[in-house]
Amino acid sequence: MKRFGLIAIALVSAVIAFAQNTFVSGDLNFKIEGNGVVLMSATRPQTNLRIPTMVSHNGVKYPVTGIARGAFYNHQSLLTVSFGAYMKSIGDGAFFGCQKLEAVYCYAVVPPVSGGRVAVFGFESNGQVVVNQKFAVFVPSGAIADYQQAPLWKDLPLQPIVAEK
Repeated sequence: MKRFGLIAIALVSAVIAFAQNTFVSGDLNFKIEGNGVVLMSATRPQTNLRIPTMVSHNGVKYPVTGIARGAFYNHQSLLTVSFGAYMKSIGDGAFFGCQKLEAVYCYAVVPPVSGGRVAVFGFESNGQVVVNQKFAVFVPSGAIADYQQAPLWKDLPLQPIVAEK
């Protein structure tokens, strides 16, 4: 009986620790990891997903540095995604199955990485991974050469972000 009690206390402690590291900001679920946060999912379907560069939780500001594996898998309503300069990693399959996804705006000067086991963007058609015909990825103009060399990005249709005037 004593052993069961210790296991129950350990389990409750783990759940509380996990809950303290996760939070909702707007319509998005985040998890604190190190000095930044990872976007885990959305609380409702998204059409034009604007991932903030920074989010606050309990009075502390965190940079959004990652998107979790499968975070927006098969979200059929998703048309555009934009994320900020602090983005370092995008999980495998984060946007896989989003057949209507037309544009990704990545403001990170250093191309974010992925595990590379499952395509991040695109969907399966006749046994092949393809992207929407209208699909384009917009990146900082000074970083296009780096994106063209980066494994996650090199085979995608890259275009420079044009500054608004």
